[in-house]
Amino acid sequence: MHLPLGRRPDLSVARPAAVVMIACAAVHVVGAMRHWSPGLSLLTIAVALGCLHCVHHLWTAPRVADWVWVTLGSAAMLALHLIMLAGPTGSGHAHHPVAPAGGTGLDPVTVVGLLLPLLGLALAWCALSAARISSLGVGVPVDDHRAHRGLDG
Repeated sequence: MHLPLGRRPDLSVARPAAVVMIACAAVHVVGAMRHWSPGLSLLTIAVALGCLHCVHHLWTAPRVADWVWVTLGSAAMLALHLIMLAGPTGSGHAHHPVAPAGGTGLDPVTVVGLLLPLLGLALAWCALSAARISSLGVGVPVDDHRAHRGLDG
C-alpha cells in the first residue's frame, strides 16, 4: 500500500510520460490492425495493453514502481525494435519492403517505433534521477522520516 506523502507530486514529467505510453499503445493497435497475422496481432495488442498499465498513476500521482515499469517497458521495446531493424528484412517488420542499397530504410513507423521508447526512457530517467530515493522498490523518498514508514526494519 502506498500512503500519500502529503504533497502534490510533480507532474511536469509524469504527464508527458503518460501521453507517450498512450501513443505507444495507439501505434501498436494500429500496426496490429493493419499489417500482421492474427497471432502476431494479438501479441501486439497485449503489448499495447501493457503500455497502458501505468498511465493512470503517471497522470495522477506517479510512484517509483510506475517509473520502473516505464523504464523496463521502454528498454524492452527499444531493444526489440533494434533487433527487428537488424533482421533479414532490414526495415524492422516483415511487411515493410527491404530498403534499397544506400538508403536509410527507416520508414515513419520504424522511426516512431524507435523514438517513443527513447522518449519514455528519457522521461523515466529524469523522474528517477530527480527523486531522492534510497531504494527503487520501496517508493518512499529519503526525506520521509515518519515513524510508521518503517524504513529501518
